[in-house]
Amino acid sequence: MTEEEERRFSPTQFFSRTFTDSESLAASIPGGKVDVVPTGYRDFRGTVRLVNLGKGVSLQSAGATAPVTLRTELIGGDTPATTFFFVPNPDPKAAVDGIHLAADMVFSRSCGDISSLRTAGPFELRAVCILNSALRRASAALTGREKMAALETPATLKRAGVAQLANLHSHYALITQAVDAAGWEMIARRKALTEFASDAISAALVRLLDTGDLRTDHLAHRLQTASMRRIDRLIDEDSDHLIGLQELCERAGLSLRTIESIIRRRMDMTAHSYLKRRRLTRARKALLSPGEGVTVTSVAMDHGFTHLGRFSIFYRQMYGESPSETLRNVTGRQEG
Repeated sequence: MTEEEERRFSPTQFFSRTFTDSESLAASIPGGKVDVVPTGYRDFRGTVRLVNLGKGVSLQSAGATAPVTLRTELIGGDTPATTFFFVPNPDPKAAVDGIHLAADMVFSRSCGDISSLRTAGPFELRAVCILNSALRRASAALTGREKMAALETPATLKRAGVAQLANLHSHYALITQAVDAAGWEMIARRKALTEFASDAISAALVRLLDTGDLRTDHLAHRLQTASMRRIDRLIDEDSDHLIGLQELCERAGLSLRTIESIIRRRMDMTAHSYLKRRRLTRARKALLSPGEGVTVTSVAMDHGFTHLGRFSIFYRQMYGESPSETLRNVTGRQEG
């Protein structure tokens, strides 16, 4: 297994942490490269939990007290795995890849996929990450069928059976509550118990997938997802380069109208606002890890913000502090 796979599937690993900034939250979410950007500052508090049960099954959750945009690229190695996401208390305005979440929805994503979650308030996102071989083995034992449509392509499971989804939530909650009550060290020492829990989650997932209304993403949505992935990678690939809308259109091979439509559907903002927010995220990272002689002015200019007053206003709206406060907290020096 790769290092990332070991992090997600080793039966001896567990963590549950709380953070007061979005950067630390993003860095701690397992399974891929993650960006967490507050969409409007409130008192931020984020949580991450990982429980590896062994036998190729891992329980994960992430949550925050403030509305955010969470963008993740799932990373894997040589062992194919699929992550199934669901929410215990859905936000009626929350959306994943432009599809509004509902209480009866489970969506799956595989290694290499880039997805975005947009919330309008406090949220908790739960996930079961499972090796494809483990899910096929459970399916063969429970249904007599090893092949599963849910593993063929990223899919959205709508109108999942109420009893089956409740069963998955129940097993998830029982396991995490047991860890909280007894402590992970006591749980991990009992291999029979972790294997029993792993089998229970696998069985609950198979029953849900076997009885729900499984719908693969339609072609237009898959093409839009691929285009959004291309847009994000063009923005990400050169951190020292400020890409504008014209260059983005040229290099992505898409018209401005198409890019505007995709970003508005996925991120609920204009393309211009999305580029500005991505530049602001980079600017914050630069302020949090400043080199010698770095100033707020140099960081603003390096990231395309030529009006320092507007940069400071926009920055405070997102992070609840001025850029000079961020730099001062890191370096301990006052800007003149």
